[in-house]
This record gives sequence, C-alpha cells and structure tokens, in this order.
Amino acid sequence: MSIRTGEPVGQLQGFTAKLVVHAVGSDTLGDWWRATSKGGANAGGVRVEWASQHEWEGALRPFRVAGQGFSVFESFPFTARVRMIFAVASPDASPVAAEPLYALARVIFEHRPQGKIAGCERPVVIEWSEATLAMGPRGEPQVSRGERFVSFAGPYAITEPFRGAHTKAWQPGSRGPRTP
Repeated sequence: MSIRTGEPVGQLQGFTAKLVVHAVGSDTLGDWWRATSKGGANAGGVRVEWASQHEWEGALRPFRVAGQGFSVFESFPFTARVRMIFAVASPDASPVAAEPLYALARVIFEHRPQGKIAGCERPVVIEWSEATLAMGPRGEPQVSRGERFVSFAGPYAITEPFRGAHTKAWQPGSRGPRTP
C-alpha cells in the first residue's frame, strides 16, 4: 500500500485504511478467508507489515520512527475486510514531499497450499476502499483516488465490475438562456 500526496505535507502522523476482499461472481470466499488470528481454517493467514518497521528495497518510508499499528481482519461469506490504523507521536511526525511514492504498509495473504483449504484457489478482487491521512494541524482528509483495485488468483480484468460507473468529470460550460 503506497501513497503520493500530490502536495507537500509538513507533518504526516499516520493513516487509517480499509481493504475489502470481494468474491467474484456468485462465488463465496471459502474457508481460506476465515483467517482470524485466534481461529478459523486459515488462522493467521493475513498479516500487515508497517513500512516504518521494515526496509523494502526501493521503497521510501514517510515515517522516521517505528510508530504503532493495529489491524483487524473480519470475514463474511462474500467479503472480508482488513481495517488498519497506524500512527507516530506528534513530535516524531515527518514532512513528506509532493511527488515521491511512499510505502505505508503491505498486507500479506499467506498462501498455504499444503492445507488445501477451500477458497485458496478462487479469484478475488481486493479493493482499498477507504483511507485517511493524519496531517497534524491540517486535519485528517479522506482519500479515495488513485489505483485502488488488484486481483488475487485471477486476471486484472475481474476488477472491472467492482469499479462502479465511470462518470465524466464536470466541466464548466456556457449557461444559455433558460427555456420554460
């Protein structure tokens, strides 16, 4: 999971995010997606690694200290959710530039084929559905732009039905006389 802010940010303190895993078509997710940490067929099969706590080649980190992160995984028949929150103390917040791509975290879906758990082989769409960026005194704006969909165990084309209707951007136009 990565961001490009598009404008300089004087103090990036943290973020929240929600990923939604969607079953494709009329399929269900299956037991593989019951990956809670305390139980289920695939216990511990989903985990989050925070960029501030890892060195990833070529990845810029927007946080200079380790910070604290927490994630929760919830599973339902047709969807699953990964909710995340990460923050650093205000004095440890770092400025970020407008254009570089910064890594925030990565979500690892542990593939364990030896267990032959139902659902592991089924294609799914993973959507980064919500995010906020904690920008110190500037507030915590919600972000929903950019590339937010990926496919897992299937071609990228399966993401298309989940993208919603594509609307044309509003353009200022001439306002002609109103007709009754």
